[in-house]
Amino acid sequence: MTVFAVLLMASAVSAVLVDNDISIKVDGTSVTSNDTIGVIAGETLPIDVAYTAVRSNVKAQVEVSAWISGYRNDIQDSVKRLDIIDGSLYTEHLSLAIPSDLKAEEDEDSLDEGREYTLYVRFEAGNDYQEFHYTLRVQRNNFNVEVLSAEAPTSVTAGSNLPVNVVIKNRGMHELEDAYVTVKISELGISKNVYFGDVTPSDECDDDCEQRDAVEKTVNLAIPGNAKAGTYKLEVVAYNDDTSRSVSKNIIVAGAEEGSVVLTSMTGTTVKAGEESSFNVILVNSGDKVKVYNLVPEETANLRISVDESIAAVSAGSSKTVKITVTPVSKEGTYNFAVNVMSDNQLVKRLAYTVNVEGTTLNVANPIVILTVVLAIIFLVLLVVLIVLLTRKPEASQEETSYY
Repeated sequence: MTVFAVLLMASAVSAVLVDNDISIKVDGTSVTSNDTIGVIAGETLPIDVAYTAVRSNVKAQVEVSAWISGYRNDIQDSVKRLDIIDGSLYTEHLSLAIPSDLKAEEDEDSLDEGREYTLYVRFEAGNDYQEFHYTLRVQRNNFNVEVLSAEAPTSVTAGSNLPVNVVIKNRGMHELEDAYVTVKISELGISKNVYFGDVTPSDECDDDCEQRDAVEKTVNLAIPGNAKAGTYKLEVVAYNDDTSRSVSKNIIVAGAEEGSVVLTSMTGTTVKAGEESSFNVILVNSGDKVKVYNLVPEETANLRISVDESIAAVSAGSSKTVKITVTPVSKEGTYNFAVNVMSDNQLVKRLAYTVNVEGTTLNVANPIVILTVVLAIIFLVLLVVLIVLLTRKPEASQEETSYY
């Protein structure tokens, strides 16, 4: 630790509370006011301030603070201590996050020289203080790529595309040659690699020029149709042969059933044995890719079930109607059956139906039998009447007519 024999401001109170051997280390190295400290933009600068108390039971507040001047926002940190014990050595730990854009854009012609700022370290005890100044020279790494943003919907349906808008920026001193971006979800075993080209360390021309220090592209990642519903980690990795940087975020994947709507015209009907009845099933695909649906009836001994289109392909954002025909093969009673609608080997919906059978096929012919009986009776009555009419003899005339 370096002893500061000459202080810019001496404090009588400080001299009473602590000795004058205040040691300051920056990034683990003792420094003096004559030193110029080199720092890297985007990194964290640790600062340690050590002092020894020479008076006990002091209630005056001791505060150690550090800050950097010359940036558009405050870059500062501080530590407060209310009590110190005589003879004790205290070390306060501070840290300053150096922004990645601390270097001003107007200095792009002097990237290799860096830009100078002032670091302040202040020790306060009571109403008095000691303050130390250091010169900071901020520079960039030779090669440094940053993922400025990776925007994507928070949820996506299995079987559809996940659009990921990615912006990368060159924060280094030299050009990033042949930069790539990989978007992946490792748990699903999917990834996509996209070429972002050469990225310059600064904008070097007007709006019509293609050389930029930032590049934006949208990467479409195809989510498998059989992906299970759940939360997955989406990773975005920007890299070239010299550097890489990655960010991640959580994405909710909804199962294939979430992108489908299955409707049915009715769930029950009443028929007679041997009569057909039909149900209409409407398949709605709300996803952005074609979906194939399988309609699989569950077997039942009392009903004969058929589907006119057991495998139905439905375009994205459209619908299709499929007809289910049911024929009872048993006597009167109530029977249940179901049809399972599947997509990508996942159950989208189970449709349950009820068929009420009122009678057998013999009952269908009863009106004909009754009509036959009635006609037979009428026929017999007419026959009797005819026989009666035919068997009657004509009566003889009581007066005879003479032809002579």
